[in-house]
Amino acid sequence: MGRFLLTVAAFLVLVAAVTALKCYICSGTEDDCKKSTLEGDKSKYLIDCGSSYDKCMRRFRKKDSATLVSNSCTNQVGCNTAIIGCGEYNGVTCKVSCCDEDECNVGSHVSFNVILLTACSALGLALMV
Repeated sequence: MGRFLLTVAAFLVLVAAVTALKCYICSGTEDDCKKSTLEGDKSKYLIDCGSSYDKCMRRFRKKDSATLVSNSCTNQVGCNTAIIGCGEYNGVTCKVSCCDEDECNVGSHVSFNVILLTACSALGLALMV
């Protein structure tokens, strides 16, 4: 009986480990990869990332009025590399956000964080006065 329970436990652990992260994939303009488009056609844009990927990534690149967006699967190394490679050069600004939950790269966590940071800064300044 003990071996049976051990086998069942090992099987459940393996099944949980095999369940792949689901991320949206898209590459194009901001309009091509907007939330309503991605969520509207999950069969086209939502994929199982596979066992070597544990993060979903969303990257913005903007130059002048053109914004390019890419959604993909990645791992921590890929995310760190994208963040390090991101910056402002030749008039191109770049922002990267990575997350580790199913379907988490559909919207921009980056813009939310900027708004939150601005609000917290304003509140901090107001409290100091």
